[in-house]
Amino acid sequence: MGSEQFVADMQQEIDLAQRLDEFPASQHRAPPLPLEHYALAAADRDEAILQAYDTGGCTLQTIGNHFGLNYSRVSRIVSRAKSKT
Repeated sequence: MGSEQFVADMQQEIDLAQRLDEFPASQHRAPPLPLEHYALAAADRDEAILQAYDTGGCTLQTIGNHFGLNYSRVSRIVSRAKSKT
């Protein structure tokens, strides 16, 4: 989000001793892959939903829309899987 020179200047300003946990996770988490990636890579639909949800970058609504489910159904799938671990 800026020119290459801007990025280079800002990288020089970074305090390398500063810890990442001082920033919200969404600011240092890699962006999620397209939902189609999870759908193709997972063994089944529920696993794809879990992988997408675990990225932290996809909402229940977005996941539900992609898989043709209501967000509450996605929530139940996630909750059921989390209770098994």
